[in-house]
Amino acid sequence: MSVSKKEPVPDSVSLEQLSVKNRQAWDELYRETDRPVWGNDPVEVIAECIEKIPGSFGQSSRILDAATGEGRNLSLLLNLSGRMYCCDASFSALAKIPQGVRSQTDAACCDLLRAPFQSDSFDFILAWDIMETLPDPFSFLKELRRILKPGGTLLCNVTGKEELKEGNDVCMIDDDSCWYRGRYYLHYMDSENAAEMFESAGFDICEHTCCRWRESAHVNYREETHTHTSTVFLVSAGLKG
Repeated sequence: MSVSKKEPVPDSVSLEQLSVKNRQAWDELYRETDRPVWGNDPVEVIAECIEKIPGSFGQSSRILDAATGEGRNLSLLLNLSGRMYCCDASFSALAKIPQGVRSQTDAACCDLLRAPFQSDSFDFILAWDIMETLPDPFSFLKELRRILKPGGTLLCNVTGKEELKEGNDVCMIDDDSCWYRGRYYLHYMDSENAAEMFESAGFDICEHTCCRWRESAHVNYREETHTHTSTVFLVSAGLKG
């Protein structure tokens, strides 16, 4: 990913309008190809992080893949005991989840700031590669805190500016956010600011680790094999109130 000039968002554009534009862009990406944009294989580092979750899962456990996309990580989560749910703001993405996986999962298309789940519903939530796409990540974390049971666990990665490089495919909006290819809003946070956001949203931080992993090209999104760098947070839901 590479950086060019700045292109500020007009003051008259609200977070909601920015969110709608971004959701439309991602939905269009999924509709542009019949192939999986992100590939079929789960992100390897997720399995390593799940092993660190305190406690265990049973048949009564409820697990959510928030912002599941085309469901690339669902096969990994289905190895856990419990009832599996997934959600995404893109109907086109959900429609591309392989049927064998989809049949084992309760799926919902929804605005991720207004999840259609009751409070205190889930024992574990995975929110992977979503934080950097949200104009209002704090409200997203508050919503995840609402639907996570007290003592439940959230695994979430936060992308830092390490992935930005000089070039022409990124227009910076400000020091922390940009337009990628003129279509996709992306926002970056350092680990310290991210930790403060998790705590403000009502989470207790169990640990956070810098992780790097290689991925193949993404159809219509990124043409080259590349390395991702994120701070991966494992956090638990503290007592409300």
